[in-house]
Amino acid sequence: MFREGDYIVHGNVGVCQVKEIGMPDFLPAARERLYYTLLPYNTKGSLIFTPVDNQKVVMRPLMTAKEAREVIDYVQKTDVQWCRDEKKREADYKEAIRCCNGKKLGMMVKEIRQHKRLRTEKGKKIPFQEERYCRIAEDNLFGELTLVLGIRPEEIKERIFCPIKQA
Repeated sequence: MFREGDYIVHGNVGVCQVKEIGMPDFLPAARERLYYTLLPYNTKGSLIFTPVDNQKVVMRPLMTAKEAREVIDYVQKTDVQWCRDEKKREADYKEAIRCCNGKKLGMMVKEIRQHKRLRTEKGKKIPFQEERYCRIAEDNLFGELTLVLGIRPEEIKERIFCPIKQA
């Protein structure tokens, strides 16, 4: 169980801070179940109420700084493989967002950005859904990486998407 003040990663929302743990006033007293009141990191002014024992949504602690650097390194060095099957690709994107896996999110962003660049060169756009999935993945992943590493989102983008300089 998380504690008040903890930063966690919550399903589709990404980084949140645990504001309170308890029974929200708006729920009937008969439903004695503990809830987290969460403050989303990327959406100021909103609250999320989720049961402490929620089995439907992934909630996990933030990655460590070491894990964050490993995610960045992995995404930098791993080539993307474009999946031509649109339904499978969308299912993969939904799963990456649902499971909050940094490496999967990073590769998803890299894949969509690469596809967008190639389509733009041909004077075409990518589908709206891909733009939306990319934005969600970027918000969730970059929010976590910036918090864990204490650097700006622009620096994260530079580290992940700029070519690796050889010594």
